[in-house]
Amino acid sequence: MAKKQSVRSRNFRRSDPTGDDVGTIPSEEKPQSVKEKVAKEIATIALRSGNSGENGISKKKRQTKDVNRKRKEKLEAAMKAQSREERLETKVSKAKNKHEKLKERRKGDDDE
Repeated sequence: MAKKQSVRSRNFRRSDPTGDDVGTIPSEEKPQSVKEKVAKEIATIALRSGNSGENGISKKKRQTKDVNRKRKEKLEAAMKAQSREERLETKVSKAKNKHEKLKERRKGDDDE
């Protein structure tokens, strides 16, 4: 069985027109100057990586990072709320127990 290709290399080959051996015939291609080749390569890299000001992080990857960060923040907020609620419940239960003990003590004092 053939080795599975990585998504990155497969996408690069799809976007790179020089990788197609079947579709292009070398005799029909016009010779390009070095400057044109470099400009074309820079343009393809810029397209793949998104805008140049984003330090090479693709838009999809950035969006997934944002989504994951938001999920994590929501989970943390929910956990904090749950722990806050549990602390409140323990405070209420302790207060009730204390109140019951005081009632018992008062009953004992009244009986004597």
